[in-house]
Amino acid sequence: MDQKLPQAVEIEEKVIGTLLFYPDLIKKVNGSLTPGMFFKPELKFFYECILNVNKERGVFSLETVTDEFRKKNDSLEGIGYLTELYGLGYTDQMIETHAEMVREKYILRECINYGTLIKELASNGGDLKDISEKIKTDLLTLSELTSPKGKFFNIKNMNDWMKIADQQPIPNMLFSEFWHEFELCILFSYTGYGKSTLAMQIAISISEGLGITGFRLEAKQQKVFYFDFELSSKQLQGRYSARDGKNYTDTYQFNPNFIRSEIDILNLPSGAKFEDYLIQQLEEEIINSDVKIIIIDNLTCVKGDVESAKDAIPFMRRLNILKRTYGLSVLVLAHTPKRNESHPLSLNDLSGSSALSKFCDSCFAIGKSPKDPNIRYLIQLKEKETECIYNRDNVIICQLEQVNNMRMFSFMGFGVETDYLKSIPEEEKKIMESNILELHREGKSLRIIAKELGLSHMTIKRYINKKDE
Repeated sequence: MDQKLPQAVEIEEKVIGTLLFYPDLIKKVNGSLTPGMFFKPELKFFYECILNVNKERGVFSLETVTDEFRKKNDSLEGIGYLTELYGLGYTDQMIETHAEMVREKYILRECINYGTLIKELASNGGDLKDISEKIKTDLLTLSELTSPKGKFFNIKNMNDWMKIADQQPIPNMLFSEFWHEFELCILFSYTGYGKSTLAMQIAISISEGLGITGFRLEAKQQKVFYFDFELSSKQLQGRYSARDGKNYTDTYQFNPNFIRSEIDILNLPSGAKFEDYLIQQLEEEIINSDVKIIIIDNLTCVKGDVESAKDAIPFMRRLNILKRTYGLSVLVLAHTPKRNESHPLSLNDLSGSSALSKFCDSCFAIGKSPKDPNIRYLIQLKEKETECIYNRDNVIICQLEQVNNMRMFSFMGFGVETDYLKSIPEEEKKIMESNILELHREGKSLRIIAKELGLSHMTIKRYINKKDE
């Protein structure tokens, strides 16, 4: 029965460990969190000891909480567990979020308990008036529990914010400047351009702790959870095996850190909403596996029709909450509808419109050369952790190829995006040139003109230089 009840023991451990390391934070949670809200008995007892010592002395430490523990339980195993939690060295910025998660799981358990009691009363032929009063009382209790306790705004002076930031690690690169730790990043392209291939290559790189040639990996070797809603295992085998006639041979040996998951839609509980159940299961897997790198392939398969932002934004919001709560790094693959390939890539090409990009920290895209079907280019379209290095005037050029038993992007060098766009019809070119020259006569800078017309800085410069010759 207990295993089916909502719980988050890892989060409960983080609350206790954080409080032991930062005792002053007790004032942020003791008004909303009680010992009875903890699922694990040992953690419930630890929190009770913390509250007791804090009430008696106005302050507590690992030593005083350990002494309080010994008064009622001299278990060496319990003391060792308490010391272990202190030694985990949690940071303080998530304490209120984690406390609220413990509280939410408790409320969900209470909902189940209340429902079970009411069901028993009804099954045993209880008095309708008594059952009605029981329901009213329970609903009132739940209403009080679910009332918001904390403040909506977290207000501190700037020096305090800087102290908090100083305790947080500097995010490492996972895939050069395109994707950093603790970011929710979107990678998008048109169908068949190789976004799944690149995402798999990034996952292999992180799981093995080896950077892709031409790209930087600063993060340590670690587990990667790849949620694959796109390809079957047989299709993957074809991409990561050599061919001997009709047979696959020499299949690539992946690092055990690479964990892949498919969805079995037949196991979706009756009446459950796909998106809600997906997020719930995703959270459970994150807690159970302690994985911090998540790749979702892809957003279209998760949400179906994402041609309008409203279809995908709720999922992205919930994904962002998971990211902040568990300190995740998330890469989401997305689709772009059929587009004019003579125009530079922009956030407006992201399926669901550029509004979707507001819910990510970084975003990059894959473009395809019209001259060579195997040449691709990568371009940064949004970034928070770094400058936009790989812009229209400095895209990364790669070749999509099968090398022995691996489908991969091979780094070739750098280029200008306009060299990898389809030729513009002569009439359209004349209109564009006229617009460039008109804006130039108005005294606008090359970069402003480039931004207004959706062209690269170098393209604008070439047109103006050509006119001046």
